[in-house]
Amino acid sequence: MRRVGLYRTRTLLRTLKYRYVHGHHVGGAFDLLSIDPSNVDHYLSPRFGPRSYVFDIKGGDWDETRPRPIEEYDMYRAFERHFTDGISWTQTEFYERITDEIDQGKTKWGCTSEDEFYEVCGEFDSLHDSIVEHGFLSMKELHDRGLDTTKPIHAHEVCVVIGRDGTLYSDEGRHRLFIAKVLDFDQIPARVLVRHTEWQRIRDQAAAKGSPPSEYTSHPDLKDIR
Repeated sequence: MRRVGLYRTRTLLRTLKYRYVHGHHVGGAFDLLSIDPSNVDHYLSPRFGPRSYVFDIKGGDWDETRPRPIEEYDMYRAFERHFTDGISWTQTEFYERITDEIDQGKTKWGCTSEDEFYEVCGEFDSLHDSIVEHGFLSMKELHDRGLDTTKPIHAHEVCVVIGRDGTLYSDEGRHRLFIAKVLDFDQIPARVLVRHTEWQRIRDQAAAKGSPPSEYTSHPDLKDIR
């Protein structure tokens, strides 16, 4: 819990710094967007999390050099094959890759043996079944309903990062996002982990004018400015 408290404190302080020292329109520290999973078709590699779940604004070319197509990701293909076609986890490229790396002495998904990773895949199954039964809920909603009180409320959401042109990329919580895509959800809650400095500039200008630019009127990260 000490780590969770430090994480929350760092996130709040970072948000306040950006808002009051740098004058950025950043919204609440733990605000959630409502996004369409089908509009997120790339993931970031390497990602910004999990080393830091603290909100940030970053310049550079990360939104041009690090995105990878989700459709080509063996993890996503495994989720499709398993949940849509009923293929066993053990028959997927994703499972084979992870267990091969474990056999090489690497720790993957917190696992040091194939048996441990198979249990992780069972957790994917449980998460999928819970989402089918209860819908795609935020961590706070899960806590409030008593469905999952074991995880910190703010540290396990789907996290996206936003590139300079407003494009959403998957960062953390990929397994939840992939399940939402496989189940064809049209809206899910997500938290912004990083904004590109150029996109933040667009947000700041929109906030100053009181409305987003015409080409971004439906962007989920600008709904708080309408």
